[in-house]
Amino acid sequence: MIREVVQLLERTTLAKIDLVLDLDGRLGTLRGDASALAHALMNLCVNAVDAMPGAGRLTLQTRNGEGEVQVQVEDTGAGMAPGADHSALIVFARGEPSAPPAATAWR
Repeated sequence: MIREVVQLLERTTLAKIDLVLDLDGRLGTLRGDASALAHALMNLCVNAVDAMPGAGRLTLQTRNGEGEVQVQVEDTGAGMAPGADHSALIVFARGEPSAPPAATAWR
């Protein structure tokens, strides 16, 4: 899924920066809303590139954790504006209040 997002962005948005992919080829199975996760990843990439006017490096990394799949997005941009960090952690909830979050985005 990460490679598909990169393919969608590489000729436009990602063409402006250096992209580093460090993807574990042996990831466990991830259950959730693939579309929501792809959308969140795409937004993180676009926002990261916007934070690096002119040039920079975006690193996408995946790893197996203890019972989880870890996705890390790192860039060399200037960072968040003061006061904007209150929205850095957003949980994408499913339709039912009792259902667990579908995906979590973090800085």
